[in-house]
Amino acid sequence: MGDHVNNYHEPVIRLFAWLCYLLIISNGQEPIRRRKNMARFRATVRGDKSNSTEASRLGHRHITTKTASWAGAVEVYFYKEEDGKDYCEVKMVPHMGVGETRLLYRGLVGTYAPQLGA
Repeated sequence: MGDHVNNYHEPVIRLFAWLCYLLIISNGQEPIRRRKNMARFRATVRGDKSNSTEASRLGHRHITTKTASWAGAVEVYFYKEEDGKDYCEVKMVPHMGVGETRLLYRGLVGTYAPQLGA
């Protein structure tokens, strides 16, 4: 791929990492005791049209989101580990055969302590 695609990825990755950081709310602390029927994870999305409304999905054990462009996609996966804490993975993935796969972050939700080699 040309340099224009690589130059395009860097700001997209930074923006998506910042958005993921803003969505992280548990700060690695013990989860608040909730009712049994409450979802542990919530993902939301909103388009850029003026009449676009927010849509959301819930996940009890895990949730995956994928945001794509013509140059590739970024996938975010939140999950509960055996220790009872929430973890996430952020990675670039191909979309419609375009783009590369690269793990950007893996670690505890609410902290920046990457475990990329784990």
